[in-house]
Amino acid sequence: MTAENDKDRVQKLSFEEALLRLSDLQGPRPLDPELIDLKDLKNKLNYSGIRLNLIETNQELSKSIRSNQFRSFDSGRGPAFVEALGGMDNAQKYHAWAYLESSDLLEIVRGDQHSRSRGLMQFAADTIALATNNMTVEEYCQKTNWRVGKEYKHDPIVASRFFPPTSDGHKKIKETLSIPEGSAIGAFRELVSLNKKRAS
Repeated sequence: MTAENDKDRVQKLSFEEALLRLSDLQGPRPLDPELIDLKDLKNKLNYSGIRLNLIETNQELSKSIRSNQFRSFDSGRGPAFVEALGGMDNAQKYHAWAYLESSDLLEIVRGDQHSRSRGLMQFAADTIALATNNMTVEEYCQKTNWRVGKEYKHDPIVASRFFPPTSDGHKKIKETLSIPEGSAIGAFRELVSLNKKRAS
């Protein structure tokens, strides 16, 4: 049996299982592109009422979700995020949750711009971009691993799992906003519960 055949037989994890492993406070494990089940992610988001089809069928929204900037709901990734979540009410609910979840992170304020929750906002937008084929699995895993790894700087052994051994990409790592330790699974669960909360 060849190594290629072994690779084809790798058991994929459900998207939530992969995030649970990533969010384990005792021993977080980086996301592995080989183990991400994209079909499972799409099914969970569609079932929860996230409107992936709007982004998949609208060029402007696809362009929006691919943007690097997410500072407001009216520009960059904002318009696609709002549409995918089903409106401003859900977008604001997720933002309020992300802000509270990030309360231990350092906040930088510039005018009316607050940095504290932006890592979790970017993570949610990345998840939607991945599910709508506007981001590769490899890019998603790399960015998410960087977001998580930055919060483990105090533990060099754990941090080393999340960062490349070379200096390539260090500027990108520095520019990538972190998310609180253990919060990736909570962010995903918050995202898929928004329309349930709306119905109750």
